[in-house]
Amino acid sequence: MVNNCTQIEMKKFFKVLFFVGCLSLVFWLTTQGLFFLAGLTSLVIWGLVRIKKDLDLRALGAENFILAYNANTIALAKEYWEKGIKFLEDNNLTTGNTGAFWKTPEDDLEFFYKNVVEMRNYLNTPPDTLSDSSFDQKIVSGSTLSKGDPLTVFDRKTLSARLKKTWKNAPEGIEIYPNNCIYAIWGWISGLVCIVFAILWFISTF
Repeated sequence: MVNNCTQIEMKKFFKVLFFVGCLSLVFWLTTQGLFFLAGLTSLVIWGLVRIKKDLDLRALGAENFILAYNANTIALAKEYWEKGIKFLEDNNLTTGNTGAFWKTPEDDLEFFYKNVVEMRNYLNTPPDTLSDSSFDQKIVSGSTLSKGDPLTVFDRKTLSARLKKTWKNAPEGIEIYPNNCIYAIWGWISGLVCIVFAILWFISTF
């Protein structure tokens, strides 16, 4: 009989404990937890959107620059580099600055665009003046390459390195231009909400 009473009391205790736990969870989710989850969800969405924008940039035209510096002939490199320039022009990525709150020289789209155009002029030069340094000049000038001929290993490395460096210097955040400020505010607020309410939850719990 005592054992039965004890079991009944224990069951009641665990039921009450479960009920209190559920109430606590609901309370937590309606205060700190709800804001934390909202901030975390927003931050995850922000990250996914940034990734998608970057992939879209590559798929829509930026991939042409990558194909250009992987090309084995000058003609092929020039063809895809031209397509890349057209992509920049069609998407108004020739002027402006990708800086969110302050404008910095490395985020200058106009400088980047001019650099890209200068590389087109570089591709238009004859093979015997393809390289800038005197050492490169001696090696390349001895070749009999024409515009469509395959590049030698040395020539290809020289050209590829220069094309790659030009594209890799693209301003940070070019994939979300001209909405860089909006994305920056979105990311900062989401992250701040996560941090603040995670700290509040930690303090209230411990």
